[in-house]
Formats: sequence, structure tokens, C-alpha cells
Amino acid sequence: MGDWTRGWTRVGQTGPTQHYGRVWEAERELQELTIIESWNDDDSWPGINKPLFNGPDAKRFDTKLAKLEDLGYGAFGRVEKVSYGSVCLARKRIPRRRGFTIDDLRKESLTMQKLDHRHVVKLVATYAPRTHELCLLIWPAAVCNLSTLLEDLEYLRMGEGDREDILERLDALDIKDLSAIEQSSEDQLLHSTTKCPLEFLRNTIGCVARALAYCHQNDVRHLDIKPSNILLKADRVYLADFGVSRDVSGQDQTMTEGVPGTERWRAPEFRRRLRQRQGQPFSHGLGLISVSHQSRGPHHYNDKPSQRDLRMT
Repeated sequence: MGDWTRGWTRVGQTGPTQHYGRVWEAERELQELTIIESWNDDDSWPGINKPLFNGPDAKRFDTKLAKLEDLGYGAFGRVEKVSYGSVCLARKRIPRRRGFTIDDLRKESLTMQKLDHRHVVKLVATYAPRTHELCLLIWPAAVCNLSTLLEDLEYLRMGEGDREDILERLDALDIKDLSAIEQSSEDQLLHSTTKCPLEFLRNTIGCVARALAYCHQNDVRHLDIKPSNILLKADRVYLADFGVSRDVSGQDQTMTEGVPGTERWRAPEFRRRLRQRQGQPFSHGLGLISVSHQSRGPHHYNDKPSQRDLRMT
């Protein structure tokens, strides 16, 4: 089932940890993966190794999913948090694009099928409730993405945004020490041994780098690395949204045609008709710059990290 028993890819100095919380989270993840695996024996479950569910069967299954909240919208569709039994999943609704069939979209999505890594989301089911729409069920459902976290920290720093909503998200990520973002309060001092944003962001860097390396080792190019495609939970980071990814296994070279991805995060060489895999580290590097910028609080984090701090373990 892959390397799912660990949490963070540690980056930087090791500080106080919440060992039991991570153990509980890891056990819960393994339980959910076991439950999902058991669903494949159910004829009504549209697993990725089965023929595509469509028509009445797909519509019937779609109604069995309880929608919990909207998670976001993107160029390739909208994402909702849903529950099926005791497991929460992300349901991504992808409208059929001009010139593509539903089978084309499903084949593109199944690139994720060959990936099994603790920092990569897992595609568990696909179905087409309507002739113009493909639905993907992805595990796990995250608290938020990295882009949202960076915005939340900036809002707190500037004294803007919905503070209660932001603190609720940070609490779900187990980020309680905000002394580097805001002036310290008595409550923050009580949580002085808990995780701070800098520790969380440092670990995020290592997790994404490890996920990207794993994808390359398995001949998959993500092609759209950006903060909104990095999903976060407490002590967990996942690379997501493989909508424009490519499986390049069996190819002598990894240059492909077209210019997919998001322009803001695209490497300069991507503007050519051909591009190389070196563009992905460029996109990841832009993400690191964003993380580095947000990690520097108004009165903390002025020291530059040492080489040892930035070494993945």
C-alpha cells in the first residue's frame, strides 16, 4: 500500500513534537485506506479498476455522497468535500471540454493511478453522472491548500480578513503559536511549545520536494506545480490536481508539446513549443519563494536558514 505510515518529511531543526497526535492520524489514515480498498468488492462502488460508471448507475451513486462543503473552484472544475460512509473524500466535478470525450478525461485522470506515496493524493473512484461531466473521488479531503494558508497568514499580519474563520483553519492544521505573526497574547504564550507557521511551512517544503521527486521517478510530470495544488492537513501535505499531468514512461525524452499549467507559475522555457522537465523545479522554486516571504514575520524569522536547516531528512 506504499509508504503511508509516516507524516512529515522533516526539514530544519527538530523541535517539540506531538507524537501521539501523529500516531493517531497515521492509524486513522490506514483505517480509511483499508475501508476504501474493501469498497472495491461492492458492485455499486465505481472504483478506478472497473469500467466507467455512467447513466442511471452513476446518478444513483452520486446521490449517496453527502456533500459537506465546497473546497474550491479551478480551471478544470469545482471541488467539494463529501462523505461516503465514515470516510471523507474530495469530489472533483470536471466538465467535458471541447474536443474531448468523457473517456479521454478519465484516461487523463488515471495518470494518478500509478502513484502511491504519502505526499500524493489518491484517486479512488471515477464516474460520469451526466454526459458532459466526469467526477473524480480523491482521498483525502484536506483542510485547505497552501495558497489559502499563505493568504490567511498575510491577513493575520495585516489585521484583515475573517479572523475567526482563519483561526479555525489554523487550529485544524494544529498551528497554534502565532507569536511570529501577531503580537504575543497570554493564550499564545500558553501554546508556546506548539507548532508555529514557520515550522509548518518548512516541513511543507520538504514534503512537496519529496512528492515531486517520487513523481519523476515514476515517469509522471505534474506540469502545474503551484500553492493551490498543495493540500494541507494537520501534519500532512499532499500534491494534488494532476489534471494536466503526463505519463512519460517508455519515452526516450520527456519533452512534450503545448503549454499547460498556470502561466504565473510557469518556467520561461515553457513559452516555447517544447518544454523540459526542468520547468517543474522552477515552479516549485517560485512556491518556495512564496513560502519564504510569508515565513518572515514582522518581528521574528529575520535569520536566514542555514544549509542544515534546509536539508531534507
